[in-house]
Amino acid sequence: MAVKYVTIPTASTVEKVALAADVAGFATLGYHALGDGGGGVYERVEKGSADKAAPGDLVAKNGTVYALKELRPNARQFGARGDGKSDDSAALQAAIDAGVKAGALHLPPGRYKACGLEIKGDLTLTGEGATLVWDATGGEPADMIKVAKGGLALRHLIFEGAIYQGAADAISTTFLRVSDPSPRTPFLSIFDCCFVGGLNACVIGAAEDVLIENVRFERQKGAGITLYRGPRSVIIRNMTAVETGDAAIAGNYKAEKRSMDRLTITDFTLERCGHLNPEPKRWQSGVTLAAASGANWQISNGTIIDCQGGAVDIQTGAAIQEEGEAVENVIISNLNIEQPGNSAAIKLSWVSARAPEARMGRRVLIANNILRHRDVESRTGAGIALAAWGEVQIVGNLIENPGAGMRIRPSGSSDDTIRGLSIKNNRFTGAMVGIEVTSDGALEDVRISGNEIRAGRNAILFDGAVMRRVQIDNNQIEQVDRPSNLEYYAALQMANVDGLLLLANRIDALGGSAILIPEGTSPKSGGSIAYNVITSAFVPCRFGAGRWQLAMNDISGTSDDGSYIATDGAKVYATFTFRGIAPKRPEAFGARGDIFIGHAASAQQPFGWLSDGNSEEWIATDIEMGPAR
Repeated sequence: MAVKYVTIPTASTVEKVALAADVAGFATLGYHALGDGGGGVYERVEKGSADKAAPGDLVAKNGTVYALKELRPNARQFGARGDGKSDDSAALQAAIDAGVKAGALHLPPGRYKACGLEIKGDLTLTGEGATLVWDATGGEPADMIKVAKGGLALRHLIFEGAIYQGAADAISTTFLRVSDPSPRTPFLSIFDCCFVGGLNACVIGAAEDVLIENVRFERQKGAGITLYRGPRSVIIRNMTAVETGDAAIAGNYKAEKRSMDRLTITDFTLERCGHLNPEPKRWQSGVTLAAASGANWQISNGTIIDCQGGAVDIQTGAAIQEEGEAVENVIISNLNIEQPGNSAAIKLSWVSARAPEARMGRRVLIANNILRHRDVESRTGAGIALAAWGEVQIVGNLIENPGAGMRIRPSGSSDDTIRGLSIKNNRFTGAMVGIEVTSDGALEDVRISGNEIRAGRNAILFDGAVMRRVQIDNNQIEQVDRPSNLEYYAALQMANVDGLLLLANRIDALGGSAILIPEGTSPKSGGSIAYNVITSAFVPCRFGAGRWQLAMNDISGTSDDGSYIATDGAKVYATFTFRGIAPKRPEAFGARGDIFIGHAASAQQPFGWLSDGNSEEWIATDIEMGPAR
């Protein structure tokens, strides 16, 4: 008997056709209708039966099974209509199952309404001009696509879901979820895709080798990308996110014992993230990464505009289990950030309970960023906020109009201590406070060098935490506001500083003291102050406690009583160089520990005097007189 092939108009009519026994195969010109993209070539399955038909097989009227013979099948060949109205879920699942066997599946142009799809093997899914849509609200949480096994590559697809309109909307669809298979998902690649609406766009669990490139996220109620349960080797680049409810990129597995290693986020634009969902959450920054541990993260070359909870928030917490575990080796660089309100632009936070031992985030570089604030009402609106992280380098950043240029709270780790902090070559302008250290705890081995710090109330404010081994050198430090009560304003206000070296700075206070050590400060405070140029509209230097050495400073002031240094009970050992003449003899002449320069009562010659109030706390030499400046 001769073997022959025939042509049948559509695949959907095959079951109605009685094919002759000698028909080995056939071609269809469509699936539901001629030319609808569902045409293909089918061949008879030897010894096949209808009850053993595989996804994509066609069964003729006489029960003979014919299998689709395509190297690259498309979803229309499995009955998907792509009209945006029909539920194509069953057809797409059959297409995916067949695509896993072939290694690839193509979606022709159209709108495919589907949900609950599952991938159980390696698959490349492409679709130029194709949209996957599920616009239902309410019901149980559902995933449009779940990767249960194998790797996935998505190319040239659009995903659309319901748009969140208010608290009453229960948006339950996540477009893509990579679950937690064993072994890990071997690869995930998402290229040239767009995600609009829905609950979350991509939730990525224990995956390896993740590449997300040329992707746009818009108006998810939750996040654009959620990283959890320790994905590794993740690259996200050329990404755009607009108006996501939570963070554009969120990592939320701080309670897990898994490490997220090798994360790169680069060349991206995030705008108005954290605004859509009105429920306040900790992960409403542009990028929020909360992890127990991780290493080798880089966030660079991006623009972040108007994200509600801040631009970048990296959180570590108490799930650190082994010695040496931490979030470490982090680079945040070359970001252009416009931050509204009272949230910090860049935050290194500590969350949840304390670690059992002295562990923290460590080895961090924050460099060459432009951070601009607006509508700030408090110092919480900081350029950079730092908790108990160590070995942190803050270098070359421009920070404009924040509440605080940098706000440091050494709290969260087991011993509430920040170790190894370097702040170099930054420019802080328009701040209420330039650099602020607050809360309990301690900072050790701190260097502030080469910065321009210009602030209204305090250029540098150390208040609360104990500071050990601090060097402040070669900075331009300026306090610019002129309040009615000058006593509480200063260029440098420092409490509890032990081992300070203040060297070769220009320190100007237009509305307060240049250096203020408040009364009540720890008596262990102290250090050396040398080779600085110090000017003030109030008493230039006031020491309320501690033990201080001063040498070769150029000090001038315009206070009414002519005081240049007031000790208020501190121990000061000093070599002074003074230039200038006080406007009048100070009323406080004879008070304990004050140095004055003024006019002699009987001669128009300048002179200086030292009044120690019967104290032995002063040693002073080299008082140089000269004309007023």
